[in-house]
Amino acid sequence: MNQNERASRYLKDANLETSGRGKLKIFFGYAAGVGKTYSMLAEAQDLKQEGQDVIIGYLEDHGRADTRNLARGLESIPVKKESYKGMYLQEFNLDGALERHPQTILVDELAHTNTKKSRHLKRYQDIQELLTAGINVYTTLNVQHLESLHDIIFEQLNVDIQERVPDYIFDMANQVKLIDIEPNDLINRLKIGKIYARNHIRQALANFFKSENLTTLRELALRKMTLRLATNSKVGTDRLLVCLSGSKSNERVIRSAAQMAQAFNSDFIAVYVKNNQFNKWEENLNNNISLAHQLGAKVIKLQGENPALQITEYAKESSVTKIVLGASPYKKIWQTRSTLVYQIGYLLPEVDEYVINSAKTNLNQVQHLNGTFLTHFKGSLSKSGSKRMAKNMLMISSIILGSTVVGKLLIFAQVPLVNVVLVYMLGIMLCAINLKDQVYGFLSAF
Repeated sequence: MNQNERASRYLKDANLETSGRGKLKIFFGYAAGVGKTYSMLAEAQDLKQEGQDVIIGYLEDHGRADTRNLARGLESIPVKKESYKGMYLQEFNLDGALERHPQTILVDELAHTNTKKSRHLKRYQDIQELLTAGINVYTTLNVQHLESLHDIIFEQLNVDIQERVPDYIFDMANQVKLIDIEPNDLINRLKIGKIYARNHIRQALANFFKSENLTTLRELALRKMTLRLATNSKVGTDRLLVCLSGSKSNERVIRSAAQMAQAFNSDFIAVYVKNNQFNKWEENLNNNISLAHQLGAKVIKLQGENPALQITEYAKESSVTKIVLGASPYKKIWQTRSTLVYQIGYLLPEVDEYVINSAKTNLNQVQHLNGTFLTHFKGSLSKSGSKRMAKNMLMISSIILGSTVVGKLLIFAQVPLVNVVLVYMLGIMLCAINLKDQVYGFLSAF
């Protein structure tokens, strides 16, 4: 089942539970200040002029005078005040909104995390309850808060977004309106104080509001909208399967597979194999299963002692056309034939196989083994990449130093010099096998 079908089924099931389910409209952008809240308020004023019952459930104006002025004349329900670490935080009043029951309600910031005292952990869950109650909802969302894009945002912007929304919420929306503005125009808006207070402008310009960051986010937002339009206009025939595991890095694999499923407009299936043995990664596996559900996958549990065999048999029975797996690029050369990637490729040569190099931190690489597909999402070199380089250089130094010590001992024992040369050649081979990079091979040889 692809993500669009999942969203459609969600709406259909909800309609069986209650007549007249509300409609969801998302005002979608790539950064604060592009005009999402302003556009939402402008449309709300138009609805009010047409005689509709429209109210504000929660509004975050960030101190912007234009936004506050546009909200005038619209009824607002009182927000809840929750205590948190000695402070009082304003939260959306879900019970008040349900009791008031307007035709349309404005609830800003879809990705917001509620306080612990709230009925739901996330604001998008509040909105789901409003929709089920038959209330239309207008809300706002930035592209970096989509779950499937978390890894790409981290790699390219070095920002770990904590507040995230499952992609099926975005896909189930009846309407998504892209609010777009040129990055340079957005930066100018920030400089003249139309986005944040003046005491925060310098910090924003030095960190998040850089031209290259905004350009990257804008491209992702445009791409997401393009994929949404393509998904709504085509009927998918592919079936894409992703393999789940208890590895923490499997999150990257699942998110990449979800993006591929949407790009190919294919059914999205996630499988994992359970056996009778104790699995110390059980908690990680459960988290990865939950993530796959959030990204629209149909999760299948298989039972058996041979994962490769179980997965390939299921893939044949289910007419799977593409398989996505995760693999570390640092496997030893003698381990190649024992990997799940190799075994599935051998047992299922007719299915396209995509491998996500899950250990990469500055490059999300998708490699198509049975064809010529190769996609790179390039990002700046992260701190972890620098640490890996230092670790590799330390390994080279240690191996060459060890070779030198052995060579000295051989010379001291009056062994012919040619044997000392062989020791160095062995050291270089060890460097090449362990690091698998020509640059390090040249360095060790030098």
